[in-house]
Amino acid sequence: MNNELLELINQYMEKGDFIGEVSDDNIAKAEKILEVNFPPEYKEFVKNFGSGGICGVDVLGEKPQY
Repeated sequence: MNNELLELINQYMEKGDFIGEVSDDNIAKAEKILEVNFPPEYKEFVKNFGSGGICGVDVLGEKPQY
């Protein structure tokens, strides 16, 4: 994952709002349904942060199912 992005997230985490981690299985299911292969950096991001935003910028991923 991009170190600059990680630094920003860590610096502003209290101003950010990220929802959950995404499992490898859910990432694979999404790739199959969408018939795409996500880049490794995107997979790593959603595995760690899911989706959310920081400082008013949305970073989209997958919201967990409740």
